[in-house]
Amino acid sequence: MNLKVLYNKKMKELYRLKSASLPMKIAFTSFFGGTILLISQMLFPKIYQIMAFGLAFVLIALLLNFISLLFLLYTLFSQPKKQRQTIHELLTILCNIPIAALYIFILINQNNF
Repeated sequence: MNLKVLYNKKMKELYRLKSASLPMKIAFTSFFGGTILLISQMLFPKIYQIMAFGLAFVLIALLLNFISLLFLLYTLFSQPKKQRQTIHELLTILCNIPIAALYIFILINQNNF
């Protein structure tokens, strides 16, 4: 593959990520942050600061995702022209719920709480 074509593809991906809405950035940050914390806790199970930080992260992420959800529900009904994009963003945020529940389930079973 030509380097120029590869460069153009990467630039388009970066532009798409930069132009993502705030709720989408919050959803992806929550997902990747939670994944990094889960992996860290699994690698270092005796370091309880990771667990404490993870709990604080989950609570903050929960609050921010809930606010984003409310905002997207408002946008869904107030801006019918953006309905398709808003539904896509709503589904992305809602996907974080079972993922977070799975991560918590894994940690509880790993640490035998």
